[in-house]
Amino acid sequence: MDGNYLLELQDELQRWDDDSLQLLYVPVMMVAEMLWEGNPKDHDLGQIITSIKTHGFRDPPEYDATLGAFVAGNGRIEALVTMYRTGERMPLGLRKHPQHGWCVPCIFGNDAKTVAAAKAYGIANNRATERGGWNDHAVLTILKDLHAQPALSESTGFDADDIARMLIDNSRQEMQENNALAWIYHATRGGIRALLHTMVALQWSIDDLMPTLEKMDELADQDQIPAMGGFSGQMSIFQNHVREEAERLNKLWSTVDGMTIDGK
Repeated sequence: MDGNYLLELQDELQRWDDDSLQLLYVPVMMVAEMLWEGNPKDHDLGQIITSIKTHGFRDPPEYDATLGAFVAGNGRIEALVTMYRTGERMPLGLRKHPQHGWCVPCIFGNDAKTVAAAKAYGIANNRATERGGWNDHAVLTILKDLHAQPALSESTGFDADDIARMLIDNSRQEMQENNALAWIYHATRGGIRALLHTMVALQWSIDDLMPTLEKMDELADQDQIPAMGGFSGQMSIFQNHVREEAERLNKLWSTVDGMTIDGK
């Protein structure tokens, strides 16, 4: 690496003697030599590369002088190095140096007081994001809007299995919040097909549904809800039809557009 370029970077860092943050563009191969050895965080490089190709590079890695390495953003650096070495087009957000090629925006300053503190921050920086979790309903709403734009949808990192899990969890939460018994009862009032749609939305089988229907029979016997000729009895008669119809609906609702988000 050009010694003069290194001196320029050092001069820029020394220009401020406080703990303020500074954004500097550093050659990608120099950045590659400053990775945190022993970093406990694993990375999905394929997903990171997909995101960078789609959205550009928008999250600068953070260097800690006390650690002598990047304390955050190691996965993004590895992704950029892979792209650079394989001849990919330079993503938006980087600069190109005439001699050193791609230059990566990096954050310097506000270094930890000890190596232990730097490592603790490196873990906390990732862990805080993990523990925040997601609002499944809001995510599903956005993903449904992105469904017609595969590149954007893929860049989010949510795959079909993630979407299926959120649909099931969201439907169950909706059911719990609105009282399961009342929810199923209103579905039965709409007829067998309405009930089947409700079952599919909840990912319920007949075995899951039967205890609720039996409870509804008990309440009907006690005149607490209007009777409909025996909820569980009707379901027993139509079990074969139910299984065939439920299977058909599951196939029909195999895509996000075909599935309800709020379970209604």
